[in-house]
Amino acid sequence: MALNVKRLRRGLVGGTVLLVFVLIGYLGYGTYKTWKRWKGFKLPKGLTHETNGYSYVHSDGPKVVYKIQAATLTQLGENKVALHDVVFTFYGKTPGQVDTVYGKDFEYDDKLGVARAIGESQMDLQVPKGVAGTGRAEAKPQAAGAQPDVIHVVTSGLVYLRKLGVAATEQRVDFTYGGMKGSSMGAEFYTGESTLHLLNNVQMDGLLHGSPVHMTATRADMDRTMNVAEFVQPAFYSQGKTAKAAHGVAHFRKDGSMETAEGTGGVTLTSGTQKIAAARLDATLNEQSLLQTAKLSGGVTMVDTSAVRPMQGAANVVDASFDAQGTPTKAVASGGASLAMVQHAPGAPDLRRNVKGQQIVATFTPGAVKGKPRLSELHATGSARAQGDSLTAANASNKAPGQLKTTEVAADDLRAVFVAEADGGSRLETLFGVGHTELHQSAATGAEQKSAGDELQVAFAPASKPAAKKPTAVGTEKGQSSKLDQSVEVASAVQTGHVTIQSRAAAKAGAMTPPTVTNAGGDKALYNAALERLVLTGSAHVSDGQTEMSAASVSVDQETGDAEAQGNVSATMLNAAKTATPGVKAVPEAQVTHVLAASAKLQHESKKAEFHGTDAQPAKMWQGASQVEAATLYLDGDKRTMAARPAAPAGVIHAVFVGQSAAPKTGDVPARKNAGGSVVRVTAQKMDYADLQHEATFFGAVRLDGTTGEVRAQRMVVFLSAPAKGDADPGNKPGRAAVSGPSSLPTPFAGTGGSLDRVVVTGDVQVEQPGRHGTGEELLYRAATEDYVLTGTSAKPPKIVDEKQGMVTGKTLMFGDAGSTIVVAGEPAKSGGTRVRTETDVRK
Repeated sequence: MALNVKRLRRGLVGGTVLLVFVLIGYLGYGTYKTWKRWKGFKLPKGLTHETNGYSYVHSDGPKVVYKIQAATLTQLGENKVALHDVVFTFYGKTPGQVDTVYGKDFEYDDKLGVARAIGESQMDLQVPKGVAGTGRAEAKPQAAGAQPDVIHVVTSGLVYLRKLGVAATEQRVDFTYGGMKGSSMGAEFYTGESTLHLLNNVQMDGLLHGSPVHMTATRADMDRTMNVAEFVQPAFYSQGKTAKAAHGVAHFRKDGSMETAEGTGGVTLTSGTQKIAAARLDATLNEQSLLQTAKLSGGVTMVDTSAVRPMQGAANVVDASFDAQGTPTKAVASGGASLAMVQHAPGAPDLRRNVKGQQIVATFTPGAVKGKPRLSELHATGSARAQGDSLTAANASNKAPGQLKTTEVAADDLRAVFVAEADGGSRLETLFGVGHTELHQSAATGAEQKSAGDELQVAFAPASKPAAKKPTAVGTEKGQSSKLDQSVEVASAVQTGHVTIQSRAAAKAGAMTPPTVTNAGGDKALYNAALERLVLTGSAHVSDGQTEMSAASVSVDQETGDAEAQGNVSATMLNAAKTATPGVKAVPEAQVTHVLAASAKLQHESKKAEFHGTDAQPAKMWQGASQVEAATLYLDGDKRTMAARPAAPAGVIHAVFVGQSAAPKTGDVPARKNAGGSVVRVTAQKMDYADLQHEATFFGAVRLDGTTGEVRAQRMVVFLSAPAKGDADPGNKPGRAAVSGPSSLPTPFAGTGGSLDRVVVTGDVQVEQPGRHGTGEELLYRAATEDYVLTGTSAKPPKIVDEKQGMVTGKTLMFGDAGSTIVVAGEPAKSGGTRVRTETDVRK
């Protein structure tokens, strides 16, 4: 499932909120230093008059602490003086750190302990190294002559009350740092508590990371003893992005760089149509004030109302990690995590994508553009589930549009691997699933396939490209593509461990019967989308309700439904017209056809099948007690025919047919009762069976072995019994269900039960019975009475040589088993209509 990395990065890291604290940190630091300088200042009594004014230097040993310079000095009273054009220079503990406060006029009343700046006063304050390294590289260049890494402060009405330890102003306070400008209305500094309060309307404007920014807060409080700053209703705005919270707290290091930041109460991050909300935000930063970790908690939600790609996401907690440059490396969403989106495009169906799990971990790697990572892995655990839609390629031959397909994957553990694309984005390449894996694919045509197993590996095809002349989407939002380049289409899949598969074919227009549902399984399943082929191995089996088949491996063409099976093939076919249904008596064994073979090929549309073996180990098919064996069995379900062929020219096929014995009718030859019915075994060079005629024809070196003897000839036709009275031929029954689905097998014996009725043998007929040998041109065998009728030609009449009765001949010879009476019919008389009948009794 392809994801927009830029959106995910914005959504999960919450970095925009932290910029509020960074910017306010600059403002707070400058204000704090201003008040701190006033707190430490006392008018010295040792000012010296110099050529260009008055000056005073205060030192602590060899180190200069501060220096005062004034152009003129006016005594206003015994304890009050006025200084004009004053510059205060303060030297920090760090070499080279210098802060300057200057103004036109200052007054100081030593008795009251009040210092007051008359009019405007200004300050140039050096930024600590940690803070300076944060924003200076991308700040707007300063005016000529401006010093680098300096916060410039301008205010008026500044008053310091030494006894109360308070320095305050009700006037506007302005700050400038690089390309950033800040202000507040009123400020207070409590020297005893070392706290600073920006009282109202705190604002800042400037450039950050090359983009214009604007920050506001209703109040800011700073404790320099604890290096903590607190903000009320901080808000941050930049290029359509907004970050807000009810309350914010920033913790600073001694060098002034931000260490941690917190946002509580209605934390919101918005960017264009996107909005992320959480109850709390916690973040840590390095010494360069670059983001290292960010945590959103208390019910995190994300909503994107984009007209092109609306999106929704949720989690209880989202944790993000960053590298030393502040680039995200990992984001962890926990507690019912979910992310769903829909891609709209004109003239095309909506494409959905979603992922959910108890925990979702996104891993990022450096992208093609510095500072912009790409998604490299997405790992979902705990009832994990991912879904994506795709459009199949349009059919160039008939100009049919692509079809919508949906792929859904589920597992205890899902891991998606993404690869880089030429545009710097990421494309879903492989998906791994472990534990209770499921793969569900469905199409708008109604075709559907579900599979389950222990482990799963899915490879996805590269994103589909839009047609060259496809019109541009109307209403596409800035920064969003209208291309269907996020298509999630399976290229191949491998599922292992107790695999089960259920497939449903697409419904055909005008079909009277519902689509076939096929069930399959095995130890391993492999799917190739380019070939549209599914291969099952390891105790593979398939069933469509009409046919069941198992083999060492089964390969199914998903488009045509054709299948191939290899190794220990076993198939069972039910009579389609008599398949068991609720409230209907179960199908009797006589209506079930079984097949054993080394391999098989099945053609779904034409309902043709081939079962292969060898002459030494032939394929076998049986129905009830009747069966056929041959190196190859060819079945045609539409024509309802079967052909049996050997592998070698000298090879033979074998068949067995069973008939039912019947009691004799008056005048008939007495039947020999066989409780189990007559059994006929046939060997020949080939066999053809036509189910509509209920006939099996054998050719070449035919041999018939029955319960009453052996017959040899060149051709033989076996007639099977017609359906019982009141049961029409299933081939002509209205509403007969079609055998379909990938595993369908034609069933040419359906409805007959394979029961033997009679056999007609022709061409150089040889009959062998114990003590008896017969010859002729045609032999009729009737299964019900178990008797034979042997005929010939006028030139070559039938003949039987019996060791007891001698030679018997005539136009027609009728007999039963060895030792039975032979009935002879001679030539008819030329007048009178009489016929000759010769009967010979054989005594024991």
